[in-house]
Amino acid sequence: MSSLGGGTTSSPAVVAPAAKRLDVYVRGADNAVWQRRYDGVAWSLWSSLGAATYASPAASARRGTSIVDVFVRGADNTVYHRYRNGSAWSPGWVSIGAPPGGVTSAPVAVSGANGRIDVFVRGADSAIWRRTWTTTTWGPWTSVGGLATSAPSATSRGTDSIDLFVRGTDGQVYATTGTPAGWSAWSALGGFTVSAPAAAASSANRID
Repeated sequence: MSSLGGGTTSSPAVVAPAAKRLDVYVRGADNAVWQRRYDGVAWSLWSSLGAATYASPAASARRGTSIVDVFVRGADNTVYHRYRNGSAWSPGWVSIGAPPGGVTSAPVAVSGANGRIDVFVRGADSAIWRRTWTTTTWGPWTSVGGLATSAPSATSRGTDSIDLFVRGTDGQVYATTGTPAGWSAWSALGGFTVSAPAAAASSANRID
C-alpha cells in the first residue's frame, strides 16, 4: 500500500469514469473538497474544488456519458452538486435542496440508467430519501423508507436497478432494491455493524 498524501478529514469517494482511470475525492482540513486523479500512468497533484462540506463527499460517473457528478452536505444541511464534463468543471457548487427537515448524513450517488444520476441521503426522520436527475432536470425528493442509523450505500447491477444498504437501529445491515416497478421491502442481512456499509456490484448478479 502506498500513500497518496493529503490531509483528509473524511472517508474518500472513488469513481472510475473510464478504463484505467480513477478519481478520488476527500474533504480536506479546510472543509473543502479536494481531488486527485489517476490517468492510467500517473497520479495528478491534489487540487481543490472549493465548497464547505460537513461530511464525506460522494461521486459517481453518469452512465453512458463522460460526466462525473460530485455531491456534498453543506453547513445548511442541504446537498450541493458540482459536475465535470470531460475536463471542464461546472462553474460552481449548486444546492439541490434537501428532504423535509434537512439532511442528516453524507450523500451517496449512483447512476441507475444512461444519463441519470440518483442521490440518496438520510433525512431528519431517519428514512432514506432520493432525488434523481434525468437528462435535463431534477425530480422531487422522495422517501425510500427504512430506519437508518448511518449514511446509505448504493450500487447498480444494471440499467434501472439500484441496491441500497444501511445500518439499522439494531446494528444489522438492511437492504432494498429499486426497479421501475418500485422499491422492495427492507430486509435484514444480519451481522452487527458499527459503521455505515459500503457496496459494489462486480457483475449483474453479484454484490459485495
